[in-house]
Amino acid sequence: MAVVLDGLLARSVVTATLPRPESASSGVPLPNVALLARNLVIGGAERTFLNLTNHARRVTPIPILLRRRGGLLAEMSPDLQLHSLDADVGGGLISADALERMPGGSTAQLMLECRRLTRLLDAHEVPLVTSFLMRSHIVALLVKILFRPELKVVINIHEHTSESARYLYPNRRDLVLARWITRSLFPKADRIVVVADELRRDLVENFGISPALVQTAHNPVDLDRIRRMGSSMADRTVHNGDRRPVICAVGRLVYLKGYDILIRAVAELRKTLPVRLVIVGDGDERLPLESLVGQLGLQHDVRFVGWQGNPWTFMARADVVAVSSRTEAFPCVLTEAMALGIPTVASECSAGIRDCLDEGRAGLLVPPNDPHALARALHRVLTDRALASSLGSRGRERVAAFHLPDAVDAYESILLDVLAGREIPAADRAGPLPRTPASSASQLPDSVRSSGGVEEPDEKKGMNVR
Repeated sequence: MAVVLDGLLARSVVTATLPRPESASSGVPLPNVALLARNLVIGGAERTFLNLTNHARRVTPIPILLRRRGGLLAEMSPDLQLHSLDADVGGGLISADALERMPGGSTAQLMLECRRLTRLLDAHEVPLVTSFLMRSHIVALLVKILFRPELKVVINIHEHTSESARYLYPNRRDLVLARWITRSLFPKADRIVVVADELRRDLVENFGISPALVQTAHNPVDLDRIRRMGSSMADRTVHNGDRRPVICAVGRLVYLKGYDILIRAVAELRKTLPVRLVIVGDGDERLPLESLVGQLGLQHDVRFVGWQGNPWTFMARADVVAVSSRTEAFPCVLTEAMALGIPTVASECSAGIRDCLDEGRAGLLVPPNDPHALARALHRVLTDRALASSLGSRGRERVAAFHLPDAVDAYESILLDVLAGREIPAADRAGPLPRTPASSASQLPDSVRSSGGVEEPDEKKGMNVR
């Protein structure tokens, strides 16, 4: 198999060693760091990948995708060369998609990705790979184990592993494999970076990973860009002469995001307050959600606008941004709303959301999976101008802690520490691990749990390693 792969690679991968940029202050070449993601389908992890890549200052970023696809491709800096591992093999004789469909093709595709990544790392003299989302973690760690034992690997966790795995991998075999990989393969990494302390607790307590390996770094928020894009008039129809207050929700239309909860809350809210709901995003649940809107008689109150390259123009024109998720880590939509000064209401489904909203001081928190509580909180924000103004101001103050230059600098410090062999600072490991309230995801009936609810898009689910 290895001989065949080498032969295919010889005709499908051409690389060359490039000169390395130097630090402007010292003249010393910056270390090359490969950032590896599955694709650039819109999502919080993918946007973080872009922010860290486009705004790197103390390392030279080498962006690599397993598949060159996704709505965020256009946002990659034109000054960077984007690599992908999905080229056709055998001089075009076999497409990457066709190979994956062949018997045993998923395993062959995985090995091709590992070999191609190894060659890219060699060509660019890359000592460290930092990966985003499961498939990329697997590829990076296999390269370290099989081909480059000296390679440093940092994996970035953007989901609550215990709660989200059953939905990301509804097939029991994939679920068992995902848990085994988390427990057995993740410890091979040189550092695990999580976006919230609650995710660290989950990995340590539920998967036996050493706390000395796990470090928290919040997602960077590009405040200037979000505010600039939010002020654009890309969408002039949010209000369109309608004076009803607007609730905005942004994200993938999947079961875990709880849009059905939000729609039911709006149905209750409109009994006492005329409102409109604008939902920005697409996904597998769009048709069921549209059906629910019809059943509740909300056709003139709920608007689905689909995926948008600039969701911030919708958020900026809303009166409140709502997050009704059943489980979350540290949702970007909350920090983006705070950047725009828009008040937020969110389900308290994790300690990450509580942390993001500063224990409820920067946004209202409600019990998860509770449309009645959500409706009451939305009513408070929409009818109490002083409260809405206070939440908007506190949100702007809170989000300053995640300002892009500072967050990128903190993340690059982690990478440089790993390259230098330095351990996580004692201050970052001190104190008890936080606890999270029981979320609705853990309380769902077995019939929903076993089916995995509504599955996520292919780009976001499944390891595809069979």
